[in-house]
Amino acid sequence: MHGLIDYAFGLALMTVPSLLSADRKTKFYYNLMGTQTLLYGSLTKQPYALAPLIPLPIHKKIDIGNLVGLAMFTGCSGILKRRSMLTFHLGMTALGLVNVLITNWKKP
Repeated sequence: MHGLIDYAFGLALMTVPSLLSADRKTKFYYNLMGTQTLLYGSLTKQPYALAPLIPLPIHKKIDIGNLVGLAMFTGCSGILKRRSMLTFHLGMTALGLVNVLITNWKKP
């Protein structure tokens, strides 16, 4: 299930900021985060992988690093100045954290 959530998470990161009329720099950051989420998700050893190369314990570490980066991005003006962007950002950060916490990392 984590793999499918990663795909949806990456796609949301890449599309929703444009729908919310985020500024260019903010959209670039989210596109970067979304692209790399889709990339390492599709390469992780899990049932929905395109090429299962990355072990789950490594995927977990990447997820945690990404969540730290996402949380740090909260203070950027492109997010703080727009309530819709702040709501989206905090929601995605929370969803990412819950996804990491509920995942059974011992079984794909």
